[in-house]
Amino acid sequence: MDPSSSSSRPYLPYDSILEILSRLPVKTLVRFCCACKLWRKLITSDGNFITSHLQNTLNNNSKINSRGIKNVFLDCNRILVGCTTCYERPDPRIKELTEQFMISAGDSNLCRLLFAEGYFSFAGCFNGIICFYGECDYECVPHIYLWNPALNQCIILPRTADWEWSHNVVCFTYDPVTEDYQVVQISHQIVVGVFKFQIYSLSNNSWKPLSSGIHPPRNQILHLVSEYNWNAVVCNGFPHWLAKDKKDSTLFVNILDMNQEKIREILLPDSLSNHSHDPNLELFQGCLCITHGWNFSKVHPFELWVMKEHGEDISWTKQIVISGDSTIRPLPQRITGVTTIGNLLAAVKKDRLGRNFLVLYDPENQRVEEPMQKELEIPRVSVTYFAFDYVPSLVRLIRC
Repeated sequence: MDPSSSSSRPYLPYDSILEILSRLPVKTLVRFCCACKLWRKLITSDGNFITSHLQNTLNNNSKINSRGIKNVFLDCNRILVGCTTCYERPDPRIKELTEQFMISAGDSNLCRLLFAEGYFSFAGCFNGIICFYGECDYECVPHIYLWNPALNQCIILPRTADWEWSHNVVCFTYDPVTEDYQVVQISHQIVVGVFKFQIYSLSNNSWKPLSSGIHPPRNQILHLVSEYNWNAVVCNGFPHWLAKDKKDSTLFVNILDMNQEKIREILLPDSLSNHSHDPNLELFQGCLCITHGWNFSKVHPFELWVMKEHGEDISWTKQIVISGDSTIRPLPQRITGVTTIGNLLAAVKKDRLGRNFLVLYDPENQRVEEPMQKELEIPRVSVTYFAFDYVPSLVRLIRC
């Protein structure tokens, strides 16, 4: 037989090709879309392959040492500006933001991402999709963005009707049952004391109201992180936020149960509910946590309390304490715990000249593990910096 004939050519089974492709970086797979129509359809449209690729990436990332993780810093004060165009057109500087991400992240399958809030607020990150939002001016409905920087895709969500209410916040979640990404807008009318909820579905590209209005279990006021702003985090698929009893100012956590369409409560230990300083509701290693004392103060130490068993009031545990005279103060965290990165805290370190630098802090050994980036000085101490794991994915926001 002629060795040059087609029958003698090396043959690689299709299943083996799938296995190899499912372990490659997103940036490489994007380039492979030009190889052939079959690969393009597989990479852009095959839900099973996209899920398999994401799962392989998460499994591999669990073995990565923290020193092998790239750091990506995104400053919304510098990159993104307020509304300069009509609502239907995303801010053109999204392109600049994506280019900065691409340069910093490269082909990495895992990044430690620092999101500096400014005109835009951080709402959450799941499976490579980042959600953020921001008010543009007094007459414009805020923009809500979904962004997959690894695929260079960004969409702006349709308008919602309830943003004229007193206080609003946005959070981002993923429903594994329906395999759908959801944005939850929470609106609160102080005078009436009622919460309204709108839920956006990426698969349907539309909003729907959860109910006409939900009353919380008790008379309460929101815990504001500033004059008008409050924050919510998603844990176990449900939004959580801090509130205070209207009578005695006792602090507690609200949970929006989207299945039963009601608000439930999680009580806090007395030391948190009555004496917490600058409390923040966050995620640490995949668990709900409360941090307080994050300001540089010699009076109050920084403490991080973790709820070991979700929904169980008695499972609150004080896990990290940093003395008040330390030069280290951790940042708000969105650490998922899928990697060893969860053992470290992104933090601010103040030097002898009073300058603030981003570092990684090892709370167990009480030492700075490594700088977030070489000599990365924080220009604005008043800005909120969120630290979270970012895993690039093939999840598309714009269908082919």
